[in-house]
Amino acid sequence: MRKTTLLALAVLAWPTLNLAQNAPEKTRATTAAADAGASVPALRYHSALVYSPRGVVQDQDDWAAANARVGEFARGHADILKAEQAQATVTPVTPATPNAPAPGAKP
Repeated sequence: MRKTTLLALAVLAWPTLNLAQNAPEKTRATTAAADAGASVPALRYHSALVYSPRGVVQDQDDWAAANARVGEFARGHADILKAEQAQATVTPVTPATPNAPAPGAKP
């Protein structure tokens, strides 16, 4: 049993020993890649903006007109919010009766 165990370990260790013997060849390739004078393949540049829209968008408002509309409000955003609240339509709310069923509930 002892001889079979040693034989199995030797068979399993054989590829590792083979790799250890080839190690200097791999280090030579690594040092060649670290050489400053080594040849390098050409870089191909592709812009990320190739498919983005180009030009001015015509559907939007003129920036000067939009700036003038905002300039009408002296206090800025606070006045804009008050103007929007004044323009909103108020819907009358009917008070709930205490014994009324909830909307969608079965009687």
